[in-house]
Amino acid sequence: MNIRPAIDQNMLSGMPLDQHFEAPEGEREQIDFRKLWTIVFRRKLSMAATIGAITLLAAIVGLNLPKKYTATSEVLINPPNQNLVQIDAFDSSQIAESAFVDSQVGIMKSKALSMRVIDTLNLRETAEFNPFHEPENQSVFRFLNPITLIKTLTGRSRKSAEDLTEEELLTPIISNLTNATKIRRQGLTYIVAISAVSESPARAAAIANAMVDMYLLDDFEWRMNALNKTNQFLDRQLADLRNAVSRGEIAIEAYRTENDIHDVSGLTLTDKQRSDLTEKLILAKAAFAEKEARHAIVADILEQGNDLGSLSEVLASPTVEALREQQAELIRKRGELMPQLGFRHPTMVNLQAEIRVLKTQIHQEIGRIVTSLENEVKVASSRVLSLEKSLDALDREAVLSSTAKIELNELERETHANRTLYESLLEGSKKSIVAAESGSLEAIGRKISTATVPDSPSEPQLKLILMVALVGSTALAFVLAFVLEALDEGIITSSQLHSTAGIKTLASIPMLKDQQIRKRSGKTWRKTRIHRYLVDQPDSAFAESFRLLRSNLIFSNPAAPPQTVLVSSAFPNEGKTTTSICLAISAAESGLNTLLIDADLRKPAIVKRLGLAREKTNGFAEVLCKSCTFDEAVYRHDKYNLSILAGGTKVSRSSDMLKAESIEDLLLQARQSYDFIVVDSAPILPIVDSALLATHMDAIAFVVQWEKTPRGAVANAVKKLESGGTPITGGVMNLVNVKRGRVIAYGDDTFYSSYYGDYYSQYG
Repeated sequence: MNIRPAIDQNMLSGMPLDQHFEAPEGEREQIDFRKLWTIVFRRKLSMAATIGAITLLAAIVGLNLPKKYTATSEVLINPPNQNLVQIDAFDSSQIAESAFVDSQVGIMKSKALSMRVIDTLNLRETAEFNPFHEPENQSVFRFLNPITLIKTLTGRSRKSAEDLTEEELLTPIISNLTNATKIRRQGLTYIVAISAVSESPARAAAIANAMVDMYLLDDFEWRMNALNKTNQFLDRQLADLRNAVSRGEIAIEAYRTENDIHDVSGLTLTDKQRSDLTEKLILAKAAFAEKEARHAIVADILEQGNDLGSLSEVLASPTVEALREQQAELIRKRGELMPQLGFRHPTMVNLQAEIRVLKTQIHQEIGRIVTSLENEVKVASSRVLSLEKSLDALDREAVLSSTAKIELNELERETHANRTLYESLLEGSKKSIVAAESGSLEAIGRKISTATVPDSPSEPQLKLILMVALVGSTALAFVLAFVLEALDEGIITSSQLHSTAGIKTLASIPMLKDQQIRKRSGKTWRKTRIHRYLVDQPDSAFAESFRLLRSNLIFSNPAAPPQTVLVSSAFPNEGKTTTSICLAISAAESGLNTLLIDADLRKPAIVKRLGLAREKTNGFAEVLCKSCTFDEAVYRHDKYNLSILAGGTKVSRSSDMLKAESIEDLLLQARQSYDFIVVDSAPILPIVDSALLATHMDAIAFVVQWEKTPRGAVANAVKKLESGGTPITGGVMNLVNVKRGRVIAYGDDTFYSSYYGDYYSQYG
């Protein structure tokens, strides 16, 4: 009997796309955004849960983090050339302005200034800054702060303050204060803003104001201390010189009286030379004294550990000025690039290295200037000694009539030199005293804005926290979706089935909803059997899928259409029995004399599914055992125009019964009587029966539950089923969720179901 139907396009639609054509090389390399969207749609619940959980956690953390307040004060740094009175020790008018302001910002950030603020505001007794102090707020939500949690876990915050040294106690307090304050220059102006952050609004304002006050006070005290030390040095020198001049004048008068010297006019050429050398010696000694005084100031600054950058020689150095201008430019450039590039960017690292090199060069140039000062002192001393030696030589050459005149001249020279030096130092002392008493060094700057107590907190920024959490959780959700997709073993498209097991898809069976398989019985609705839906709804997509399955089975070998078809699956409960029943009913409705065989000897189910009489026990097992004939075991179901060979008695060792000759005899009788034979066999992986039966079949339909059956199980089952040498004809995608498949099964027939859904009375 010819059972080959007419060829139409629907018969080939069960084949996967990769069987029809191969995408060009350029297209395969492009990103398939529809496929990406299908992944997102499949994992939308897990993504939504991830985003919701993280955002909710961020909201809880943000709402329960301690509130912090920010207060800001501003100070105007006076340019160094604005001081009313300048003496050499503080002549800083030539300092590069930008570098000068940046240096003052560095002083504000210093450890010494922080310690003064800590002592002034008694921050040792504040748990916010002192981690060893008992916290004021014992709320459990404070542990949501990672820093607090780490400190609690490590036990640092619980260490007793009595066990710590002063340095160990102050170090974390200074660190916390530094982290709580932000000192920044306002552009290229002389204004510096100091912002303080604290859990107490009043404390935030107090810290900001104290930072400015302590900076101004510290600078004033340093300048006054330096002036006082200079004045003390000058006072000692002036007292010694005053006594020396007084003693010299008394000695001259006494020597004149003693030696009766009243007129010293009428000098010789030697006397004239001696007179000139005497003047030079006096000037040399004055210069030596001046240089020695300046050197003493340098030594005092070095002893105090202060910066030599304010020395007039340093400020007057064009080299230092040029280097500081370069350094200021690099610092400005670093400040501009820092927000864009970050601290670790190669450009920022190079700028920092160049700044350090310039700083080293400046220190080296200052060192050379200091060395030059020392050399000038040595040169001046050598000049004095040289002049004195020259005078001594002239004295030895001079032939004077009176030794007393020589001694008198010596006394006069010494006294004159002391007087000149005294007058020079006295002038410097007057300048220093005027500078100290006039108040011109009262402050290096002035406060132009006092920090007020803030009304609203600046932290936590809940909107920013939620935005970051939303963006981060969304990114994490996408990553999670793709990870889950990579780990998902289910099969949803024909191409996946082909790449996994190397078989094409014969048909995709849509999953029926409960309301589709309910039938009205009087005033109530009862759930009917699935195969009844196939009969009741012949124009549905469900019925069409089995006609497509049958057609594709027949056209798998057009020259010799298969007469016996084995239906199996990897695991139980994947719908193989329902598929067998519906395939047999579909074939019977097409006019084929069809036989349905229940070959699952361990768990026969066709009798129960079709509602056959329970007392009919003869079946496939009895025919194999020869306990009844084939004709005696076959049951005719007139309602479906279908012949059925039930499973019969359950058998525990079914593989022993599946002997080749018994099966061949049974199938020979079936082939002689029927056009189309559907064999429902046991699952492949747990039982070997299907592999034994497969060797006797014309075609094999492998049932895969859509999105559920693992790919590894499918591959192993196909390999096991084909071990007997009979290739699998194709796979059947069962229980396909059509609505869901329209979104996630991109590239498969289900994806395009909306285009041809109108061809069916009911799509399901």
